[in-house]
Amino acid sequence: MGYDQESYWFSDGDLTFSTALSKTESAYYEKLAAVGASKAHLAYDHEWILKAACDRIKNKLDYQPNILLVLGPEFTLKDARLVYSPFLKTPVQGIDNSNFKKSHSKLFKDVGTSSAKRPGRPARLYRLADPLG
Repeated sequence: MGYDQESYWFSDGDLTFSTALSKTESAYYEKLAAVGASKAHLAYDHEWILKAACDRIKNKLDYQPNILLVLGPEFTLKDARLVYSPFLKTPVQGIDNSNFKKSHSKLFKDVGTSSAKRPGRPARLYRLADPLG
């Protein structure tokens, strides 16, 4: 997954899909009707669907970050920052680990340390906190 200031894109081998550049749904459909579809583009409104999905994920990052479920039941803060980064359109290095931990502490529950055999201190593992308390 990649991003720039206006869109996201997804690649799988030779295929690359990007989100719609239009700001509104009506503008997207007007442009689509005028231009028409081609084999180089996603079918009909799928670019808009990708845009809506990415925007929805971005908007929920601070209160219901279910996108982190792609990491499995437990994850490190670095893993979480790697997932957040493209949706925030910010390089991972631009997300400060301690500020990220502090601002998301209500969303994550500490479950211990990683058992990975790497040099240095083992990373703390977290899971998504129960939203009901």
